[in-house]
Amino acid sequence: MPSYEGVAAVGHGPRTVHDHAFVGVDVSLLPAKDFAGYDEQRAKSEALLKRSATLAVRADPVKQQLELEIHNLAGHALPSGATADRQMWIELVVTDAAGNRVFESGTLDENGDLRVDDPLRTTAPGTDPELLLYGQVMLFDPKVADPSSSEPAHPVDFLWEPNAETSHLILPSVTDRPSFDLSALPKGSYTAALRLLFRSFPPHVLRRLESIAALDPAVRERVPTVEMATASASFEF
Repeated sequence: MPSYEGVAAVGHGPRTVHDHAFVGVDVSLLPAKDFAGYDEQRAKSEALLKRSATLAVRADPVKQQLELEIHNLAGHALPSGATADRQMWIELVVTDAAGNRVFESGTLDENGDLRVDDPLRTTAPGTDPELLLYGQVMLFDPKVADPSSSEPAHPVDFLWEPNAETSHLILPSVTDRPSFDLSALPKGSYTAALRLLFRSFPPHVLRRLESIAALDPAVRERVPTVEMATASASFEF
């Protein structure tokens, strides 16, 4: 609870008081004109996310990989809350000496979705094998109800559907150290630009709500994607 000098009650002088706003990552998805404090709320939420993690990167020329350090400063897991809806991920773009993009991960398909393996959630399934995505995946596993079933578990979207889950979160005060394999790149000089990004809802979930619950399609455009941290590296392989 950040402190500042202010008046706590009418008729009393200034003293140290504390902000009771309890800012979180969920912001109003109403039109800006329909929500008082729209810009202020978003600015506070973005500031919260920007002080929740740090990102560092180094290149290992022997292993031909990028080694990352993502340190959780939040005091709780990242992401947290409704983790099945949250998406926190690394966007990586590698360019060569001529400025050509030669590797990318964490970039989006034409609908704004991450390129996960599930063909129901992206138009480009399986095209981002090194995607570094943090969150929870809710699953329906037929074997839970029928051990003899040979059907594989599959992702689901809503809380009444799953009977299993898998989570990839960064625990409080933990530094996660993932890496990207760049061994397929030819010898040369490269630059890597990385961003740690967050959004509270993926577009594919909102599109499903549009189809089954008449959600206004304009809501999708109001979900902010926040840049939590950035890092870069120049290297040679």
